[in-house]
Amino acid sequence: MAVLGVVVLASFGLRFYKLGVWSFWGDELISVDRALNLSSLSPTRWSLSLILMHWSLTWLGVSEWTARMMPALLGTINVPVLYFLVRSTYDRSSAMLAAILLGLSPWHIYWSQNARFYSSLLLFFTIALFLFHKGLEKDRPVFFVAALIAFGVASMERMVALILLPILLAYILLLRTRFFEAPTGLNWRKLAWFLLPGLIPGTYLILNVPAVRNPEGWSGVFGWTNTSPLWILAGVIFYLGIPLLCFAAAGGIESLYRRNRAGLLLVLTSIIPVAAVMTISTFQYAANRYALVSLVGCVVLAATASVALVRTSWQHGRILVIGALATLVLAPVVEDGLYYQYQNGNRDDWKDAFAFVERNLRAGDMVVVPDRRVGNYYLPVDTQGMALLTSDALKGSKSRIWFVEDLNVVQKWPWIHTWVQENAQIMADYDVHVAARNFEMNVYLYDPGP
Repeated sequence: MAVLGVVVLASFGLRFYKLGVWSFWGDELISVDRALNLSSLSPTRWSLSLILMHWSLTWLGVSEWTARMMPALLGTINVPVLYFLVRSTYDRSSAMLAAILLGLSPWHIYWSQNARFYSSLLLFFTIALFLFHKGLEKDRPVFFVAALIAFGVASMERMVALILLPILLAYILLLRTRFFEAPTGLNWRKLAWFLLPGLIPGTYLILNVPAVRNPEGWSGVFGWTNTSPLWILAGVIFYLGIPLLCFAAAGGIESLYRRNRAGLLLVLTSIIPVAAVMTISTFQYAANRYALVSLVGCVVLAATASVALVRTSWQHGRILVIGALATLVLAPVVEDGLYYQYQNGNRDDWKDAFAFVERNLRAGDMVVVPDRRVGNYYLPVDTQGMALLTSDALKGSKSRIWFVEDLNVVQKWPWIHTWVQENAQIMADYDVHVAARNFEMNVYLYDPGP
């Protein structure tokens, strides 16, 4: 337990280090606004992360640190929870390595340092996944009920948690084939403990999802394609890391070869969310963060593969084993170092860009930004959003105009970008380079002169 304590303490440090340094981005300020105005939201829109964030913001005031405090804490809790869930399913060694890998995961650290719902969703998704498996293995309906409660908490965070249903459906169907021996709890009467109690509240929640309640409004925000299936896949591979992905693939193949039921469930958890987001990206807005739950399956499969490697090869190839395991552990350590020291937390540097504008701002200047929530938070003046900007307003302007552009401007408002390039002068850039991705952040000034 002492080792687990060290792992949890290190995970806590990684998630709280520089927590308040990184700039807010638009979606975080949506969460902040909802948390501060929780009583005005329908109870169907409440979630554990919003409730906890409401407490921290109300008690401690609004800042990057207070907004992210609870997500970081939930992300830390995910580490020991995963340890105990994996230990009850596999063994102590696999559980410890899984906890270490999750604690070091750059992807998990990033979303634990965001004032969003992902660390809470992943925590309860993980609990639901393992409890459902235990219900089948132990033939104990109480585990199905507990899994349903955890699944409900995850779904209240975001309906992306519903990806658990096709995972479990595929799992059940495959268990009924001749390739796997069915567990004792696999019968529809027992499964009803998981399926039926959530039917009515689940239907109610789904009917109140914005995409269902207001499809036209949803389409206006998310009904545009911003990426491609290949980009989604490449992003997931990048955030998982090649070493982890290779070990997870080996663990998954070994599990299927040995017809291990827990391994089958983890393989499905690793693949189905990614495949679903890749499909969604072909017809609407999508992001690789929607597949974050695949991290659980990959981490545990990589851990079990590593333990199997040690047990089978340690005696005759311990140097090779040490080298392989060092690659698995050191790769995320290197990424974490880049994340903290050189990559600005893998996000836009809004804070410094707006600080530059504020230092040079004159009375009467206009500031045009992609997201007014961010601009109005960091600047003492009311900003103008690009979505409502017109060409006539630009052509007829007699005052100076500051433009703060991020990487989305070229794609969403190309005419504004072209006008800025032709009429304004670049004053500063705060680009953040992350591997092959460049978080562009440029500040321009249009000065019509006297």
